[in-house]
Amino acid sequence: ATIASCWADTVAIDFSWAVSSYTSLLSSTSRLTLPAGALYAGRSYAITVRAAMRGTPTAYAEASVAVFVRYEALIARIGGGDRRVQLSVPLALDASASVDPSTLPPGTVVALGFAWSVSRIVSSSSAAAVELEAVALPAGQGGAALLTLPAAWLSAGVYLVSVAVSSADGRGASMSVKLTAVATPVPRVTLE
Repeated sequence: ATIASCWADTVAIDFSWAVSSYTSLLSSTSRLTLPAGALYAGRSYAITVRAAMRGTPTAYAEASVAVFVRYEALIARIGGGDRRVQLSVPLALDASASVDPSTLPPGTVVALGFAWSVSRIVSSSSAAAVELEAVALPAGQGGAALLTLPAAWLSAGVYLVSVAVSSADGRGASMSVKLTAVATPVPRVTLE
């Protein structure tokens, strides 16, 4: 909030703020700061400031503004990142760490949709020109956070595995990992 230049610098001004759905917020400054997560995504709020002369509270001015809090972009994640996988071992890819980082009312759960795709990288002569060949997914796979491929589903080669994450309101995000499928055993490393 900005005070008109006609007001004397010596006049003390008290500010009070109100945000719809909240009680009044008192502040001695012309600036309102709300903590992170104080306003919920997908909702509109009216924010009002009242500036009153300290000795004469009936001498005041008010201003209001409507604020709409947008949803944040979804974040798609595939656990494990790029890696080598052994052909003779079933492969599980997990996107359950994908999230909607928007601040939502307590108890609100955003259902996310998942669509997986697997493509064999046929050639990649340059970073700009990559030829992909789609790989069919097993029946019943590809629509949940977890994608499971049986042992020997893939042949030796390099694959691009992607997941598209979506929400009911039309937002979406995607992520891809590169898998190198090999016949030889892949060592397992554990950090403790």
